[in-house]
Amino acid sequence: MLERDLVRRAGHLAMYGWAAALSDLDPRVSWHADGPTGTIEVRTGPRSQRERYRLDGKGLLLMPTVFGTLISYVEPPWPYALVYPARGIADLFGPPSGAAAPQALDRLVGQHRADVLRALAVPATTTQLVRQLGLSLGTIGGHLAVLRQTGLVTGIRTGQSVRYQRTALGDALGG
Repeated sequence: MLERDLVRRAGHLAMYGWAAALSDLDPRVSWHADGPTGTIEVRTGPRSQRERYRLDGKGLLLMPTVFGTLISYVEPPWPYALVYPARGIADLFGPPSGAAAPQALDRLVGQHRADVLRALAVPATTTQLVRQLGLSLGTIGGHLAVLRQTGLVTGIRTGQSVRYQRTALGDALGG
């Protein structure tokens, strides 16, 4: 889950910039396009005082966690770092009690394909999907091929692996 969060956030940073990468990190963190490099604003302290920090090429270490809330490390001489709640933490606890499984999607594309599509709410590799869903590598690969051909998912090569994610149409169906 932590790796998925980092990959998703890095993708947003590469594709859309700092504002998108930080937009859902925490309400107390925001990006401001001040000057050529911009600044990160972190609201801290008892009265939510606002402090702005210019990266100036120093970088920002993003560390997702499943424990706690936002922690900011912005004191010199250390590099800036933000520890934040990872996306998908609620999935660790399973579906809400009494929640009905969305069976319409299961009937439309089949239960296992629907499971793959739902699991891709957070981008994942084939191996991650195998571990998460308990299906064989061949089965997952076959379902991903069909979902890719129908435009519901797309794959992005990262090193030696391919990370799959839902398209806008896949998001609309996989909800």
